[in-house]
Amino acid sequence: MMLPNCFLFSSFGKCLFSLFDVACGVCVYALFRGRGLSRESSQKHASIWLFNPLVIVIATRGSCDSVECFLLFLLLLLLQQDRFFAAAIVYGVAVHFRIYPIVFALALVRFCCWRTGSFRTALRFAVVSTATFLLLLLLCYGLYGWDFLEAAYLHHLHRTDVKHNYSVYFFIYTLRSTLRGLEWAPHLLLFPLISLRYYKNLPLCLFLLTFLFVAFNKVITAQYFVWWLSLLILLLPSSSLSARQWLGLFCVFLTAMNVWNIFAYQLEFYGRSVFVELWLACLLFFVVEVLFVVAVLRSVSCCCVCCFMRCFWGRVCMLREVIVLLTVFGDVILILIVYGDVIESENYTHF
Repeated sequence: MMLPNCFLFSSFGKCLFSLFDVACGVCVYALFRGRGLSRESSQKHASIWLFNPLVIVIATRGSCDSVECFLLFLLLLLLQQDRFFAAAIVYGVAVHFRIYPIVFALALVRFCCWRTGSFRTALRFAVVSTATFLLLLLLCYGLYGWDFLEAAYLHHLHRTDVKHNYSVYFFIYTLRSTLRGLEWAPHLLLFPLISLRYYKNLPLCLFLLTFLFVAFNKVITAQYFVWWLSLLILLLPSSSLSARQWLGLFCVFLTAMNVWNIFAYQLEFYGRSVFVELWLACLLFFVVEVLFVVAVLRSVSCCCVCCFMRCFWGRVCMLREVIVLLTVFGDVILILIVYGDVIESENYTHF
């Protein structure tokens, strides 16, 4: 895909990814029109993607995330049109291109079964998407060998990043080499719950899966936010939040991000030992992320989805409680682990 950078011009990739951004806007418009929104409303919501500064910066710096967003928009559009065979092929390509959409598998299969009332359709979707993924995997493996498997898939299982990282795990990986797989526990707990509860509202379900995949991931960079931001746009018409409330949510999110950036800048450019401060900023950012997704879930689920289970005076959603309690529990465990290592380690300031 990037070979024309070598023999045409060096910015070919940036132009290509920008075109995919435009294609994403077209898909967003088609999705909203298919859901019965007016032309003006569909154009307004599509423009939120097209003129989003973060989306523009990510594409023009040369990141290929707009391609993955396009594939996911196309997947949702095909499913909306009940074109399950084509959707299965697109999903297989999407997982091949970026591995993270694999967490959508259970929700997509459940959706196909519910939409058609036929288990056979869901099974066909699973088989076709898996076959597409495996075919592309074998093709690339034949071209590049083990290096492809390591760079595309296996790398993510053991990847760590001790500096350029919004994740709460970054400081732990600075002090110790592994958590013995404990970092995957939140994913294993939350993803089945979300997939089985919210599959009928597929944009909401995929947004929750993507957002929590990023929030609980052991490595987080700024481009990851585009993954869930693309799906968040699809929830705006069904949200009960006003434009001012959305603006307030994003202001809180950006404030927490910039608190992290302040300490990261001191660490990276001045070499100051601010690891603990940076890690505490990661914890703050993580809590803000969870509160953000709870606010979105409340605003959308109250409008178009039944809650998972009513409890606590019939007003609190169990899934939200699970997310919040898991956040608090996780933060306490992380604090104990990291400060235990800080006490035992005296050379962490020299990284």
